[in-house]
Amino acid sequence: MKIGYSSRWLFVDDKEMNIFEELKYASSLGFEVFGLNLDRKQNRRLKNDDLIKLKKLAVNYGMKIIVRSPHHLNTSINSKELIKSVRENIRIAKLLGSDRLMIHAGHMLEELELDFQTSKSYKGKKRSDFRISQNRIQKRFEQLISNLKKIVSLGRQSGVKIVLENSGEYYQFGSNIVEYYKILKEVRGLKSSISTGHANISGNNVYEYISKCMTEIINLDLHDNHGEKDEHLPLGEGNIDFKSILLKLKSREDLTLLIDTYKNDFIERSLSNLRGILKSINS
Repeated sequence: MKIGYSSRWLFVDDKEMNIFEELKYASSLGFEVFGLNLDRKQNRRLKNDDLIKLKKLAVNYGMKIIVRSPHHLNTSINSKELIKSVRENIRIAKLLGSDRLMIHAGHMLEELELDFQTSKSYKGKKRSDFRISQNRIQKRFEQLISNLKKIVSLGRQSGVKIVLENSGEYYQFGSNIVEYYKILKEVRGLKSSISTGHANISGNNVYEYISKCMTEIINLDLHDNHGEKDEHLPLGEGNIDFKSILLKLKSREDLTLLIDTYKNDFIERSLSNLRGILKSINS
């Protein structure tokens, strides 16, 4: 297992850092992996020279880089722009030496990518609130499966694994274990990233996700909550039993553990708690 830092799209109560400053900060804390999050617009604007510089710095720090596609990129629509965006994300991953690209399963709506305010307004809404027919939802789901098969193929051509993160809101696909597991089974070669926070809300059970998806999991996106909303709390400050989760995955050497919170203090507390848990299960 390697402990990773997920770069932030949002800075809360801390001075904002550019991506190079974030990498340096993560290195100073002893992280082994750096997750480049493309939700943040300035990270998408990085030129090839910037990416090469980032890779060299990571090598100097002894860190591996992995890449995360924008959270609200809608992978369930029939769109040339979608495939173009994913191709670019795969290109960035390959250039940085990342063996994986993490993506989400999109949603029922028409937009290619939701902005922050719009997505925030949809939090907690049920699928029935959108008055979209079951037939239309099913067609969108079928399009998602078709898209993911193509995306996995594109990733394979570049030596990049495509890793699907479970979603947390009802209107998003892959936001319940039945649907998420069905996607994994229907798309051959698709790997799994379990967001502990997402798997602990919207009526979900995080331990069921871990048990059911064991063989496909290669990443955990770690943050805590109390089971009601996506709080991105430090590990150990909600109701998720991280020790039980990590005990189940103890033998997985290829597993990355990305800490995904928005404050320096939260990150540092999470890291301290995570190291304590790993020490206890390995002793």
